[in-house]
Amino acid sequence: MSDIPLARTIINSSELPAGYELSNYVIERKLGHGGFGITYLAHETATDRKVVIKENFPQECSHRHTTNLTVGPSSEEGRELYEWALTRFLDEAKVLIRLSHSGIVPVLTAFKALGMAYYVMPQVEGSELHKAAPAPNQIDEAWLRPVLQKVLEALDYLHAQSVLHRDIKPSNILLRVDGTPLLIDFGTARSSDATHTLTRVGSPGYSPAG
Repeated sequence: MSDIPLARTIINSSELPAGYELSNYVIERKLGHGGFGITYLAHETATDRKVVIKENFPQECSHRHTTNLTVGPSSEEGRELYEWALTRFLDEAKVLIRLSHSGIVPVLTAFKALGMAYYVMPQVEGSELHKAAPAPNQIDEAWLRPVLQKVLEALDYLHAQSVLHRDIKPSNILLRVDGTPLLIDFGTARSSDATHTLTRVGSPGYSPAG
């Protein structure tokens, strides 16, 4: 399938519309939109399975054309940052693809389209930690300790691979149906030796201080 948009016009929207054919995937709906990118639920036509696609879309330097849906720098002043973000996203997607840990959502593949970059993850059944947790007055050490232990093991593995997640928060920890946690949303991840960054890193209240 080609990256040809549907016969419709998107007005004042930075996201891809439902039904859009992107490489071998059909966009179903947007799952989330942050300062660094947009996450979609999609259907992979070759395997007939649901996947999650992360689109690199740093808001401070990106702009999507309203008719052909291509993405480019929002200004000439932001071109350098835009091109750096695109290169960095693809470089780090290669790192994420090599990761293999039961507590980290796997990245299946990465590709470029519409002037932007994407990576693909499997859809995992479960609930975000803050939604799956008991009521605040019912959360005890017996429930929380095994969850945090698994999260810390996943982070330890990431750091051993020189990868920083940088946005650990309840909504980025998925509790699977068996109760085990899974780290998701690597939209702000970077290699530990990266020196160039964007203004917005992580979520207010959860961002690392340094």
